[in-house]
Amino acid sequence: MSFDFIKARVLIPAGKCPANLTSESLEDITNWIEEVDKFKKPDEIYEASVYRYWVRKVFLGQPELLEIALENISIATGSRETLYSLMKESCQ
Repeated sequence: MSFDFIKARVLIPAGKCPANLTSESLEDITNWIEEVDKFKKPDEIYEASVYRYWVRKVFLGQPELLEIALENISIATGSRETLYSLMKESCQ
């Protein structure tokens, strides 16, 4: 039985990203997400917006690479959710 409903859903992380991202490729994004997830608390669920938040800092000033990285986050997580859509969903 899964008790995910009692876990905290993290939408925006606090602090510096705990893992280094080396490129915008799908393989690197997937590995990076796995590495980041090693640092989350057992009672937390990271929404895709967590990874999008940190990747924006990595590709600051590089809009083409950022767009590719964001698309690859969507593929790797299976979610196109944004911070705003998650907040809207939680208010309904």
